[in-house]
This record gives sequence, C-alpha cells and structure tokens, in this order.
Amino acid sequence: MKKSIIFFLFFALLAGFAGCSKNDDPPPGAPKITRVTTTIDRTTALTNGELNQWLLIFGENLSGTQKVEFNDLVAEYSNIYSNDTLISVQIPRKLPGNTSNKLVVTTSHGSASFDFPIEIPQLSNNGFEFDYPAIGSELVINGDNFDLYGFTKEGTTVTFTGGVTASLTEATATTLKMLVPAGAQAGALTVKGSAPLSSTFTTKAWYLDNRNILLSMDPFTGWNGAAFISNGPNPTTFAGQKYFKITKTFGGGWAWDPFMSNRIPVPAELVNNQNNFNKYTLKFEVFAAAGSAGIPSPINIVFQDPGYKETWFDPSGRGQYPFTTNGKWMTMSCPMTNFAGHNFPATPILEIMLRGENAANSDFAITNFRIVPQ
Repeated sequence: MKKSIIFFLFFALLAGFAGCSKNDDPPPGAPKITRVTTTIDRTTALTNGELNQWLLIFGENLSGTQKVEFNDLVAEYSNIYSNDTLISVQIPRKLPGNTSNKLVVTTSHGSASFDFPIEIPQLSNNGFEFDYPAIGSELVINGDNFDLYGFTKEGTTVTFTGGVTASLTEATATTLKMLVPAGAQAGALTVKGSAPLSSTFTTKAWYLDNRNILLSMDPFTGWNGAAFISNGPNPTTFAGQKYFKITKTFGGGWAWDPFMSNRIPVPAELVNNQNNFNKYTLKFEVFAAAGSAGIPSPINIVFQDPGYKETWFDPSGRGQYPFTTNGKWMTMSCPMTNFAGHNFPATPILEIMLRGENAANSDFAITNFRIVPQ
C-alpha cells in the first residue's frame, strides 16, 4: 500500500509538469539553484544524493533546462522535467570518471553549479548461493553493484583455484552466474570484469570449502543425531556428504529436542578471544523441497560447556516460514558475532534444534557445519 501511495504522489508530481514541455519559452535570465530534495519530501533539503535516485531541484529560471550533470555524468534528457522554479531529474546509475561533487544545470542562458556530492556504492561479494555445485552445474556469486563495476556477461572472466577459467552465463547487479569448469579445485575464485574498468575481486567464499569442518558424518561420533543420518536418495547428496534428514514433529512448549549434538573444534583464533568473532561465520547447507513442511521456525544453534550461548538463525533472512529452498541445496551463513559474549573453549558442545511455543512439522536436510573466515 505504501508503495502505491509513493508512486501516486510521484506521478501526480509529473502531472504538475504537464504544462511545461521541454520547449517552454526560454527563461528570462541565468539559472540559479537554491536547494535539492527528494520527490516525496519537498521540505527537507538534501546535502548529497545516491545513484539512480529521483530528485527535485529548486531555483529560478530553470524552464527549458537543456542538461543536468552530476559530477561528469549527464542525466538522460528524457528524464528531465522542468518549469521556471523546479526540475525533476534522475541521477544516472553509473560510476563517474571524475568526481567534482557538483550538480550543474544548463539552460539557454548559461549554467548554475551547486555543491552536491553523490554517494558511490561499494562493490560487495557476499558468497555463493551454494558452495558445492558439481562440475558442469551452475555456481552463483551473490553480491551487489556488479553492474556498476563492469562485471558484465561479456568480458568477465572467472578463474578457479587450479587455474581453470569460466565465462559468465548471466550477470545482474546482484548475481554472477557460471558453469563450473572441469578441473576446478577447492578454493576462492578470482573475478575480473570487462574493460575499461577491468575491476577485480577475490570471492570471500571458497568453492568446495573444506576448511574447519566441525564434525564427521561418516561415522557420526556425536549424540542426538545418528537416527537422522542419510545418504539419499531424497535429496541426493553432494560432494559425498551424508546429511541429517529431519522429518518429525517438534512438540512445542519450548522443549529441548536437539537433532544434533557433538563436541566440535573451533578455530584457534576464537578460543577465549571474542575480538575475532567478526572475522568468522558458521556455515552449513540445507535442503527443503518446494511445498514441503520445510523449516517451520528459526534454527536454534547452541554452544555450551563451559557456559551457554544460543542464537535463533533465520534461514530466510526475512522471518518467512515455513522456509524451503525450492528443492535445491543452499549454503547458509550465521555470523559468529551472533555468539558475542561467549568465551569458546577449544572443543565446546554444539547442539542444533527447532523449538518454540507451538508444535510444528518439519521436512528438511541439513549438513556440513564449519566455521570459516568471512
């Protein structure tokens, strides 16, 4: 509903420009800029803008605006609407070549300059959708602003550990997709974008991540878990990994009912040292078929002995349950900062369960717990 109201207000604003075409009578004098606001709030002046943002520029002698520039980026002429005291314009979604921190409006009577920095978003790579796709299967890198930094389908090269390379099959602002080539080895990927930027980054995640696996699944040496171990066929295994197949009703009443308990080794940097929690994440894989009971509530992850620290991990990231992975294995990441305040011994007990006030059915697979650098 809120989005509908915003779009209504925005198009109402554009309607206000209906009598002001780009061929209006020329202004009587040189343009002047007095303030800049969003299209929603005309009263609060902005001191800076963001790429792709719609703005209102207030001033004098603005009718017939011919050009609006942010740094050295020229706004699309088709996105400029003006009258004598107001311009509506969209900041281009591009990286500037030169940064002047200036907004410049040009009419037939000259130009006006206004101090107005544009925030430049950073490139981020947040990991893989799944760390273990087989040779010939799709690997997806998740992140943000790939398009801004030149990571296009054509011209981007991905180098796997071992030296083999892959081209992208799809590229968006938030995902890069490719097929895993023969010869790919465990390790990080190096991604080089297209010219002229030729940006490069190394993935935070490892393909076939084999670092600091916390427990053996074959044989399973813990407790509260042996009865759930499966090697398929539903779902199929990956990378030779057995998994816990959880198809049960959790009884509610906040009952303590772990489906996995085991002593595990934590990285040496985390032993009795909370200063390094921000460097690590707890990762694991889950599978839940579309339309199944899936994971009906947050996953309760508990470290103890000595001490006690728990977190309630939301696999959806949005509080949406039941959570499913639509019939594919996916990698989950739980930052170790969620356990801040706990001093880890070298081999604490890790227990994992679902528990809550109400009874809930479940149907999912989970495996491959590890604590790795993020």
